[in-house]
Amino acid sequence: MMPGSTLPKFMMRGRPRPTVRVTVPLLTACLLTACLLTACADDGAASVVSESSSTASSTGAMPTTSSGDTSGDESTTGSGKLDDPQWPHLECDPLVPEHCGLPFPNNVFSVVDDTTPSGRRLAIAGAAMPRPNNDSIPDPAAFNERDGFSVSGTLLAHLPGATTTGLVDPLHLGDSLLPGSPTVLLDATTGELVAHFAELDVHAQAQDQALMLQPAASLAYQHRYIVAVRRVVDAAGTPVPSSPAFAALRDGTPSDEPSVEQRRELYGDIFARLAEVGVAREDLQLAWDFSVSSREHTNGRALHMRDVALEMVGDTGPNYTITSVEEDYSPDIYRRIRGEIEVPLFLDMAGPGGVATVDADDVPQRNGNTTYPFTIMVPYSVQGEPGPSVAFGHGLFGSQSQVGSEVFQAFANEYGLVFIGLDWIGMSEDDPAQVASAIASGDVGALRTIPDRLQQSLVNFTLAIRMMKTSIVDDDALAYMGESMVDPETAYYYGGSQGGIMGSCVMALSPDVQRGVLGVPGQPYNLLLDRSVDFDPFFELAAASYVNALDKQLLIGLMQTIWDRAEPSGYSVHVSRDPLPGTPAHDVLLLVAIGDHQVPTLGAHVMARSIGAVNLMPTNRPVWGLEEVRGPVTGSVMIEHDFGLGPEPLGNEPMREGDDPHGALAGVPTAAQTVDHFLRTGETQMFCSGVCDPG
Repeated sequence: MMPGSTLPKFMMRGRPRPTVRVTVPLLTACLLTACLLTACADDGAASVVSESSSTASSTGAMPTTSSGDTSGDESTTGSGKLDDPQWPHLECDPLVPEHCGLPFPNNVFSVVDDTTPSGRRLAIAGAAMPRPNNDSIPDPAAFNERDGFSVSGTLLAHLPGATTTGLVDPLHLGDSLLPGSPTVLLDATTGELVAHFAELDVHAQAQDQALMLQPAASLAYQHRYIVAVRRVVDAAGTPVPSSPAFAALRDGTPSDEPSVEQRRELYGDIFARLAEVGVAREDLQLAWDFSVSSREHTNGRALHMRDVALEMVGDTGPNYTITSVEEDYSPDIYRRIRGEIEVPLFLDMAGPGGVATVDADDVPQRNGNTTYPFTIMVPYSVQGEPGPSVAFGHGLFGSQSQVGSEVFQAFANEYGLVFIGLDWIGMSEDDPAQVASAIASGDVGALRTIPDRLQQSLVNFTLAIRMMKTSIVDDDALAYMGESMVDPETAYYYGGSQGGIMGSCVMALSPDVQRGVLGVPGQPYNLLLDRSVDFDPFFELAAASYVNALDKQLLIGLMQTIWDRAEPSGYSVHVSRDPLPGTPAHDVLLLVAIGDHQVPTLGAHVMARSIGAVNLMPTNRPVWGLEEVRGPVTGSVMIEHDFGLGPEPLGNEPMREGDDPHGALAGVPTAAQTVDHFLRTGETQMFCSGVCDPG
């Protein structure tokens, strides 16, 4: 709905060009230029540790397991299912000898930790980190805070010479559950297969193409998953050989690799579980397992911060200061009000580069209070007839001032809505320089400032919504003839692009907002990045910092482990179906533009499945995993609009054909009608005459 990009382009890596030297000012200039052109324009030795398996999630118990056929020498062949799998802790995994950090995510990059909810903690070694061209070893500390891997991360491996022949593409997700699927994703906690698609990195040369599996929806907290690859062939149609280490595990043959001998029993468990779903051990080219983080370690920080903030302001709402009031601002806006809201600070500093302050138990610590700016747009139509407030989320590297775009001024006046805009600090106009510095230095851990600041943003939005229902309602700046122009009983959320992405987090956390609209949204970021045109300016810049394409994909995968704390992957499952503590269930409307160049519709589908939305009929196309329902309907809903573009690419590359429809929905009257009707009634109705094809 909102013009501009939502994709954090700084996390991408292209082909290496080691002789190039890119300075921080150049990176900063390029980031700012790209911003202005898109979003901001308008709007080895292994040691064995004694470990226990991941615990069950809050909604499911660990399955009962049997020993299976234990004939033969367990230490050599491994054949039975285990109640208590044990993993050696490795610096590098020889299963993929071409890259120390693959396959990823991987339980051998974690250790037992009885202090965490899952009983584990990541322990990724510096040797396994993406290696920048300056040969520095990035510090993995930021990632090793997690008690498991991402709920929505891409699963990465490498099979030299592999082709996409037979791989399940994004349009045939159901085929990944069939017996012939070359790739398998098994929930070892439930014994169920998980839908996904598989691809090779189209940005890479054949010798360093990552094999990537993307789950169709968010995975389950604290569940253990097994990844299996079989029947993948090279250009001649010949099965790609396994690495010596995996072949020794699969075939029970001797190996000089210490980790092979240490994993015999573990792989007996893996092979036995795969056999139960029809995956033959002898067919395997690669298999490994990983465990997902706990809910507490995914969204627990933001939830605690929210609770502290709401307790601080109480029923009276947060303090604020109005800095300016502009009368008769435009033909649609009666008053533009600017001010600052006071919020508790959970960062070590309020400005760019700030990171979360947490104690030894991973609990965020309040660091006093601070203020952040806001802009309120009051339309003429609420004079004498108070209107609901709407929290507005802007685009990538934008600002709260984008709430003043002409499109939203007209929308606010036509439908009687009072908009308030805030900055998505962490991905606002103040952040590119810090991001550029982290990329240029190779210190990828410094990129933690983005999710940390975004969590502070979630606090800010939560309190702004509370403010619009409490403390500011009776301010003279919001009064007309002595009466407030704001309805204190009703508040909504509306975000487009990045605001649509991050809006699902707001909807999962705010107890005060009724409903929300997510325009051209998507998740997770590790899926979105490669598929955005906003990556184009960064191929050369990224190639100057990192060695190869495998490093690029691993970097994105690593970032997703901490992105979960501040993006939809850690929140969308809680919007409608499994509310977080202290939060009611919310309904959201997802508006999607088929052929979007900036936020791929694949990401919108992942979000819709995770939320549990339905696809409103008549549909432009079926979407796997989404029930098709004819309106009017209540609950969370997705509507796709077709602007007449050609087929979207199946690989990890952007859609480029035709005019980008990313911001086109803002000019579609039926979309505006749908938004207004949904926000006011909670009912989604199709105002298009047939399928929505405004193109």
